[in-house]
Amino acid sequence: TTFLMIAAAFIPSAFVALIVKEREITHNSKHLQLLSGCEITSYWFANWAWDFINLLPFCVGGIILIIAFDVKGFIDYGGDGIVAILFFGFGISIAPFTYFL
Repeated sequence: TTFLMIAAAFIPSAFVALIVKEREITHNSKHLQLLSGCEITSYWFANWAWDFINLLPFCVGGIILIIAFDVKGFIDYGGDGIVAILFFGFGISIAPFTYFL
């Protein structure tokens, strides 16, 4: 379980990397999209959707590995469904928190 938590801590850094790169003066895609008529909510929702799509392989791969290696702490008493909900819930909730930087 410790290694799973350590691996999950690196996921938000992938989200932040794109936002930091966007703030560079040479990149500046947010400004370009706003000038072309894109609403700010559409821009941030598209970023959130992209980050969640990029998180899906981690979620699915983690669930497959937990079931394949029969990790008892995660799959006993029907816990595999709860673990799946927690993985996807983590992805849905962590992306907006990284945007507050």
